[in-house]
Amino acid sequence: MPPQQAPLRMAFLDLQRIAAESIEGKAASSKVQALTQKKSTELQDKTKSLQTNQQKLQQGGAALNEATRAQTQREIDRLTVEIDRFQEDANAEVQELQQSLQAEFQEKLRPVVDAVVKELAIGLLFSAGDAGAIFVDPSLDITATPSRSKPASRSPVASTSS
Repeated sequence: MPPQQAPLRMAFLDLQRIAAESIEGKAASSKVQALTQKKSTELQDKTKSLQTNQQKLQQGGAALNEATRAQTQREIDRLTVEIDRFQEDANAEVQELQQSLQAEFQEKLRPVVDAVVKELAIGLLFSAGDAGAIFVDPSLDITATPSRSKPASRSPVASTSS
C-alpha cells in the first residue's frame, strides 16, 4: 500500500490588493499618477494653443488676409497632428512605466510569496484576479500573510494599513 499523501493545500493571493495596500505598490502608483498628470498638463497647454488659433481663424477669418489665414490654418493642422502624436506617445509612455513598475514589483514579491507558500505548505496558489474562480472561500485568502511573514523594513509588500 503506497504511503498516504497529505491533502493538497490551496490558497489565493489578491495581487491587486497587495499592490494597492503596500508601500511599494503605493509608490509605484504615485509615479504613474505623476507622469499622467505631467502629460495631461502638457496636453492642456497644446490644446489651448490649438484653440487660440482656431478662435483667431473663426473670429478674424474675414478680416485676415489670405496669407495670414492660410498660415493660421497650417498652424492648426500642425498642432492637431502634434496633439494626436503627443497623446499616443504619452499613453505609450505611461503604459511602459506601468509595465516596468509592475515587473519590478512582481520580482520583489516573488521571494516573499515563495517563503509564504513554503511556510504554509501550500501546494497550489491562485491569483485572485486571474484564477477564473466562480467562488473562493475567503478563508483561503492569504493576501495579508506576506506582510506579516517578514519584518516591514525588509518586505517589499509591507502594508501601510495594519
